[in-house]
Amino acid sequence: MNPQQPAGGLSIGQLGHRPGLHVEVNLAGSTVGGVFFAAEQWVPGVVVGSGGDGTFVTVTFDTPIGGGAPGGPLRGQPRAQKLIQLDDPARVRPLDLAEIHPAGVPDEIIQLVRAGKTFEAIKRYRALNGATLDEARAFIAQL
Repeated sequence: MNPQQPAGGLSIGQLGHRPGLHVEVNLAGSTVGGVFFAAEQWVPGVVVGSGGDGTFVTVTFDTPIGGGAPGGPLRGQPRAQKLIQLDDPARVRPLDLAEIHPAGVPDEIIQLVRAGKTFEAIKRYRALNGATLDEARAFIAQL
């Protein structure tokens, strides 16, 4: 199998998963933090890195997954896991910005947009949400 073209079709790199992108990760069939996920379960996170050849992506979860009491495996309980590395593009899907903020847009962002300060609104949105520049531009353009 060609490492640039996994069995699912497009590679991680071809899908454009880049650092800062908000995604959901399907944990089905994986052991994360000492917990095996048999059924499909999508967990939110943010891409923090990817392989230079576009064959894998590293995602940090919004909240640690699995684990037990602090101390790790030497004390009998695995630690909760915050990072995962994936090479299957079917297990990673980008989140729509509306899904990231279901409660709505902060008032300060709306005020900046209404005042015509689009650049400041984009900067503030990125600071609040960790969005990439492209994500923030697309979201602010919808307002």
